[in-house]
Amino acid sequence: MPCMSTDPETLARFRAAIANLDPTRPPDGSDEQAWYVSRPDGAEQELIARLTLEPTCHCAIVGPIGSGKSSALKAMERALAGTPGILTLYIEVSRLTDLSKASEISVAVAIGRAAAEGLGSLHPANATLRRLRNTWRNLAEGYRVDPWEDWGPEEDPEPGRWVDGVETPKTAPYDGALIEPWGDLATAAATVAMAHVVLLVDGLDRVPSAQRFEELVSPLLASLRAAKIGGVLVSPWRSVLGADRIESDRRFDEIAELGPILADSGDVNLAFFDRVLRARAVRDLFSKEALAQLAHSSGGLLRDFVQLSKQALTYAWSDGARAADAGDARRAADRLGRGRLLGLTDDDITALEKVNMTGHFAARTPEQQALVITGRIIQSNGPGGALRTWVHPTLVPFLPQALNTHSTANTGR
Repeated sequence: MPCMSTDPETLARFRAAIANLDPTRPPDGSDEQAWYVSRPDGAEQELIARLTLEPTCHCAIVGPIGSGKSSALKAMERALAGTPGILTLYIEVSRLTDLSKASEISVAVAIGRAAAEGLGSLHPANATLRRLRNTWRNLAEGYRVDPWEDWGPEEDPEPGRWVDGVETPKTAPYDGALIEPWGDLATAAATVAMAHVVLLVDGLDRVPSAQRFEELVSPLLASLRAAKIGGVLVSPWRSVLGADRIESDRRFDEIAELGPILADSGDVNLAFFDRVLRARAVRDLFSKEALAQLAHSSGGLLRDFVQLSKQALTYAWSDGARAADAGDARRAADRLGRGRLLGLTDDDITALEKVNMTGHFAARTPEQQALVITGRIIQSNGPGGALRTWVHPTLVPFLPQALNTHSTANTGR
């Protein structure tokens, strides 16, 4: 029988901890930068060094779902803050536009408008930055031509006409017309902030295919290069798989591939995940054994660790405990594993069992790639560059039953 505590102090403590374990972002009003812990494998540091020395370069961050791409971008923002001659602007484009329907120009304008707003917020009274914000807003929302400025019998037969913005349905293909506004943004940053702009663009990994990603970002990067604006884009992992890797290597100056967070021994990096809980001010709510179980069950994937921790804490509170123990962590892992089973086909289950037995996997088809992208199969380069492959730990206990069900269905018994 659940004995959930209704003591105000205990309830407030657990509520605060659950808020702090939001897997995507810290709660409103907190010091967001303090929540992101740098990866121990140095993946972010390489990009930080590259951007510090070459702020106009273009880099990509790729990895499976939950590997910490957004966290890496935030850690980079924190590390680059205050670097002489660099102004970083973090933009989560997936919150600005529907990437499944957006056109090339609407994505570019959404990013440009957010960048102009971010730059303008640093100096709200600056007239140059106000004009810059208006330029990008007009491109997005549309504007009415000034009849006194543009009117002339030969030049404009419709004085005061309305010009559609790119957020309207009548969107023309990207024709390079944004090179000038991007140049204005770079010039404004150089004049007002005396810095190169580096855009940290999150959310583009939600673009549904590598081909669509290429269509959206190629013209954007061309404009940014022309304006000498640097950038780091969180990109779909499919964009670096197979033949698509050729295009990605051509498009970006450097690509950081994020995998599970492991120690030198190859085991999950327990010290890193301990720091994650401490950064979110919840470490005292987990026993040492719970931390070890949660880290192992995550497979080294950051978002899975945070999600598991949140669920374990919910179980602990439901049982009237003051902290989560190893049993709560195992229950959380069981729940996550059952969720990861949903939607798997017979071929997926066979592939998972083969990986569990052999430790080898080649993702050739889109369906096989999806097993890696969703973290059901985890891969990491070990010592000497050897590729290690294993099944997500929360799925392993369910494989015998899933395989037996699969075999029984195929034999008709």
